[in-house]
Amino acid sequence: MKLSITLSLLATLLIGVKTYAQVQLEKEVKITDVALHFDGKKVAAGSADVDDKYDYVFGPNISAHGDCLKKYKQFVFMSWYRGGEEDRRMMLSRYNTLTGSIVTIEFPHRHTGHSGNTHLGESHNTIGVGVSKLDGTIHLLFDMHAYSRTIPNGAFPTNYFRYAYSVKEAASVADEDFTLDLFVKDPKDDDYSHNSLNGIDNESKFGRLTYPKFFSNDGGDLFMYMRKWSSYNGGYHFAKYDAATSTWSEFIKFADYNDRNHGQPYDWGMYGKMKYVNGKIRVGFQRRLNNRNDRYQYQNGIYYAYSDDQSGKSMWKNHKDEDFSIPLRDADLIKVSEPGDFVTTTQKDKVYIVGGFDWNVTQNGDVHIISQVKDKENNITKNIHSYRPAGSSEFIHSTDFSGGSTLYTSGNSIFIIGLNSSGRIFIEKADGGKNNFERVYEATSGRRFHHGVAYVYEGKVYYYMMERGTGTQQSLFLQVIDLDIDASGPAGYVYAADQDQTIKVSGTMDIAYGADGEFVYLYDQTEDCLCDSSTFGASPDTESEKKCYVRPVVFVDDVLLNKSKKSLEVEQTYQLKATVNPYNAKNKSITWHSTHPSIATVSETGLVTAVALGSTEIVVTTEDGNITNTCEVDVVEEAFPNIESVDGAQLPHVPENLLDENPSNDSRWSAKEYPKSVVIDYGEILSFTNTKVATYENRSYHFTISISDSPTGDFTEIVNQSGATSVQPIEHSFPVVTGRYLKLTITGATGYESNWSSITEFEAFYLANNKVESIALNSSSASLFAEETVQLEATVSPSDADNPSVTWSSSEISVAKVDSNGLVTAVSEGNATITVTTEDGGFTATCSITVQPKEVISSTGILSNGSRSLIYPNPANKWLHIQMKNNSNAPLYIIIINLIGQVVLEKVLNVIEDPIDITTLKKGTYIISVSNGSEVFTGKFIKE
Repeated sequence: MKLSITLSLLATLLIGVKTYAQVQLEKEVKITDVALHFDGKKVAAGSADVDDKYDYVFGPNISAHGDCLKKYKQFVFMSWYRGGEEDRRMMLSRYNTLTGSIVTIEFPHRHTGHSGNTHLGESHNTIGVGVSKLDGTIHLLFDMHAYSRTIPNGAFPTNYFRYAYSVKEAASVADEDFTLDLFVKDPKDDDYSHNSLNGIDNESKFGRLTYPKFFSNDGGDLFMYMRKWSSYNGGYHFAKYDAATSTWSEFIKFADYNDRNHGQPYDWGMYGKMKYVNGKIRVGFQRRLNNRNDRYQYQNGIYYAYSDDQSGKSMWKNHKDEDFSIPLRDADLIKVSEPGDFVTTTQKDKVYIVGGFDWNVTQNGDVHIISQVKDKENNITKNIHSYRPAGSSEFIHSTDFSGGSTLYTSGNSIFIIGLNSSGRIFIEKADGGKNNFERVYEATSGRRFHHGVAYVYEGKVYYYMMERGTGTQQSLFLQVIDLDIDASGPAGYVYAADQDQTIKVSGTMDIAYGADGEFVYLYDQTEDCLCDSSTFGASPDTESEKKCYVRPVVFVDDVLLNKSKKSLEVEQTYQLKATVNPYNAKNKSITWHSTHPSIATVSETGLVTAVALGSTEIVVTTEDGNITNTCEVDVVEEAFPNIESVDGAQLPHVPENLLDENPSNDSRWSAKEYPKSVVIDYGEILSFTNTKVATYENRSYHFTISISDSPTGDFTEIVNQSGATSVQPIEHSFPVVTGRYLKLTITGATGYESNWSSITEFEAFYLANNKVESIALNSSSASLFAEETVQLEATVSPSDADNPSVTWSSSEISVAKVDSNGLVTAVSEGNATITVTTEDGGFTATCSITVQPKEVISSTGILSNGSRSLIYPNPANKWLHIQMKNNSNAPLYIIIINLIGQVVLEKVLNVIEDPIDITTLKKGTYIISVSNGSEVFTGKFIKE
C-alpha cells in the first residue's frame, strides 16, 4: 500500500526552534495516523481483559521502539505495528528523502501479545530493521523476549524465533514494486516468518534470544546481535551476513549464559549495546548479577571492550588494551568503573542503576560513556559522564553532567539527543574527549511527542517518534535535523574547506575535491594547498558547489605472521596469515616470496607448499614501507608436532584435528567414555611453558597434561584442570619443563552429562630453541716447551645458546694433551692439533700446538741483546725484578706476553729499581720485553 505524505511548513516549525548554532530542522514527515500504542495500564502477567483499554505487562510503547529505523541510500526504513488492539499488523514503511514518497508493506504477522495473550501488550516485541549495503536485502528480526519451544507454556513451538528477509536489491526498487512479494516465504509453513537465520531449526541456537539489533561495518557487512537467555543470566550472540552466499554465519558468542558452570560465583546478564564505530566492533554494557543479597537492585558497573578483528571472532581487548577470550565469563576483566561508588548507601537493593546508560566513540577515538546511579536510601541521584580522550590510558569520571539517555557521534563530536519534558527534541553537543556539552538545538513549539528513536547518519539526525495522543491508534512522524557537520565527502573523509579556501594539512593526508559523489583526488599531501581545480589538475563533473575533504594517511608500522617457524613434509601445504598494523593503515597490500622456491613455494595469498627436503624462509613484505617478516620453513621427512598415539576416536573426528589450527566445532577429536588420552610428539626435547585447550561447544572438561622424554616412559603431570572452567580456550602456565612428548588425558566434565571427550584444538608453547651457530678459540696456534701449559678458551655463538656444552680432543696426545676445560699441556717434542667441538650442531675450532724440547731456565733470566741485564727471581711468584747492565734514568717500557701471543701485562717503570707485580698472572711460561727507548731486551720467566 502507499500512504500519503504530510510535510509541514518548515517556516512554521522553525519559529518554535531555539538554534544555538547552525543545527536546524530540515523536514517533518508524517508516516501514519494508525500506529499501535498500548493505552491501558501496566498489569501483571496473565491478567484478564477487563475493559476496552489495551493493558500491557512491561511498557506502553511498541511502535517507534527498538531497532526500528535505518537509512540506506536515499531511503529511510521504519518498522511499526498497526492499531488497534484487534488489528496489530506488522508494517514496514520506506520514505524516499529525494522524492518525499512513502510506501508501506503490510505483513500478515501480528503482534502476539505477552506470552501469546493478545489482550496484553508486550513492549519487547519490537521489529529490528537491517539493510545489507552489499546486496540491498532487507532483514527484519522480531523480539520474542527469550521464548523457546516450551517457553511460555509451549505457545510458540515453531516460531519462538522470528526472522524475515527479502530478495536482493529489494531496498531500492521503485515505489510501485515495494510490495510483500519482495520477501521470501518460509516453505515449511508458507508465511514470511522464519524460525532461524538459515532455514534450519535449532532451538539450542535460536531459542531464548531477545533484544535484536543490526549494525554494519565500514566494508558494508551486516551484523545482527541478540542477548541469549535471561536478564540475570545471558550474553550477546552475534552473526555476520554473507552477501555472496545470502547466508548468516554461525553465532559468535561474545558472552553466554550459565557462568556459574564456568568458574564464576554468580550468573550475570548484559544490558547495553554492541556497535560498529570508529573502525571496530565494540561492546558496552552494565551487568545484572544474579546475587540477590547485594546493595544493587538490578545493574551495576560499566563494562567496555573492542575487537581488532573486523569479524569480531577474536582479538578482543579491554579498555586497557589487554587481551581476553570470548565468550567472556568474568565481566571484571573488562570493567571500566563502578557507578555505585559515587553513592554511599550499603543497604540491600538501595543502589539503582537502570536507564541513563549509553556509550559511543568519536572518529578520533575518544570514548564516552554516560550512566546514572540512584541512592534510594538517601534519595540522591547522580549523572556520570565517563570519558577517555584519544591517546589517554585512563577514564575521567565527572558528575558535572546533566544526564541523558542516548549518545550519538558524528565526526569528532559527541551528541545527546532526546525529548525534553515538553515532548520536543533537544540536542546537546560536546567535543570528543571533553565534558563540555552545550545545547545546540531545542524545539519550543510544534508537536509534542510521547517517545521515539533517533538515528544519526552522515551528519543528520533521523528522529522517528510517536505523537502524544489517545487510543490504540496514534500518529508517527519522522523529523530530519541537520547537525551542521559536512558529511557529503567520500566515505572516510571529513570536510576541510570550501571552494578557493586553503586546506590545512596536518601530517600526511589524502584530499578529495568535488560534490555529488564526483571527486578528484590528491594523495599523500604534506603541505597546505588551495581548494580549487588548478590544485587538483582537473574538475569533477558536477555543477554543484565543490568542497574539499581530507583523511589522514595512516602508514604501516608492522606486519605479523601467525607462525615464525613451521615444519612440513614434502607436498604438504600450510596457510600463513599476515596481519598488517595498524588496522586502519591506508595501504595494507603485501607480497610473498620464498628464498629457496626449490624447497618450498608460496602463493600470492600466503599458501606454502613443501617441494623438497631442506630449509627456506617465507618472506612477507608490505608495499607501504617495505616492512618484512619471515617464517622459517623446514621440509623434513617427518613434521612435528604429530600424533604419536591415541586411545580412540570417532571418525571423522580424528586426533590430528587437535593440531590443525582450526578451533571450530567441526574440526575436533572425539572419543567415547572417560578417560581418553592422546600423546603428541614434538620431535625433540623442548622447554614448555604453557598450554591452551579449546573444547567442543565450550564444554567445561576436566583434563590433565603430562610430559615425558619417551612415548612409553613415565609421564610427569604438569597441568590438572579438575574444576569448572571460565573462559575458552582453557589456558595453563607453569614453570619451564622439558620433554619431547605431551599427553592430554580427558577425565570428565562439569555441566555436561554425557561421556564424550570432544576437544577442538590443543596448543603447547615452548621457548624457542636457541641453537649454536659457531665456535671460536682465543688462539689458532701456540708454541710450548715440554711440560708447559696454555689455557685455550672457547667462545660459543650465540652467547645465550640453549646448549653451549663443548668437548676437547688432541690429535697427538703423546705430543700435547688437553683436559675438559681446554687446558693444554705439552708432553714431548712434535706437533698436535687441539680441537673443540660443540655438543649442539657439532661445530669445531682448532689450535695448532708446537712443542719444543724442555728449556732449562735458570733462577736468573738473561735478557737478550748481548747484555748481562737480568730478571729475577725465576720462577717468580709475586714480584719480578729487572737489573739493567747499564742503568740510566730513562724509563723502562715492559710488555709481558703469554705463549699464545696475548699481551697480559703492560707497564712503565719510571724508577728502575721498582719491582713488577705479577700476582694477577696465571701459572705458566711468559715472554717479557723490556725497552729503554733505544734498545729492546727479551727473555722468558716462569710464574708459579
